[in-house]
Amino acid sequence: MKRVFDKFLEEHEGDFSGLLSASSSDGVVFQLANGFRNRAEKLPIDENTIFGVASVTKLFTGLAVCKLIEEGDLSLEDKLCDIVKFDLGQVDKNITIFQLLTHTHGAGEYFNRELHNKYPTQLWENLDYYLQLITPLPPKFAPKERYDYSNSGYT
Repeated sequence: MKRVFDKFLEEHEGDFSGLLSASSSDGVVFQLANGFRNRAEKLPIDENTIFGVASVTKLFTGLAVCKLIEEGDLSLEDKLCDIVKFDLGQVDKNITIFQLLTHTHGAGEYFNRELHNKYPTQLWENLDYYLQLITPLPPKFAPKERYDYSNSGYT
């Protein structure tokens, strides 16, 4: 495995940043970290690097929701208040799953550059952390009123 990866690095002049890991039923059989998690600061990647994958996770969230719909456990018309048992503060309790997935829910947006610079998102590890950022925010608009790309809805 190492030989294959070394050849890949050679062919690409070492221009690969990431972690390659191969596992079997016995656990990790090969692992190699290469490159930088932040090229500007030349911060290297190691086996414990946490990568901020950001909106890539929306695909997996959407697929998980579709699977729950297929199994009859969820519907696109289901309302947030019937599913989420947390205090949602200023978030409209009648927002539907469809509106969350299509960015038409209107809930306040917690993510912005200033916040990201102060609190790097790769350190945000649990729902309680996100809820305290989202629930106090006033709505941006009424559900279904318009489209506005949102991280809050997927959270």
